[in-house]
Amino acid sequence: MVSILSFMVVRVGATESVTEALRAIPQVSDVYSITGKYDLAVRLEGRTSEEIFGIFTDSIEKIEGIVVFESHLIMQHWARGSAPVR
Repeated sequence: MVSILSFMVVRVGATESVTEALRAIPQVSDVYSITGKYDLAVRLEGRTSEEIFGIFTDSIEKIEGIVVFESHLIMQHWARGSAPVR
């Protein structure tokens, strides 16, 4: 499993439509409204890096209202009360 965190700047007034479009993508597991440099944080999960790449090129890059995004591979995840998930 490959997991990505993508941070997005969204055009003013487009947050709701962008969020709805992101939530319609099956590999998007979470969408967060955040403060700071970015407006949204999005977690995506796929079987391979090629699948994740396809999500960006086929879906996310085509969503109207996303100004810029920066994505990061999740290397390791610690859930509350459990061992690291790899």
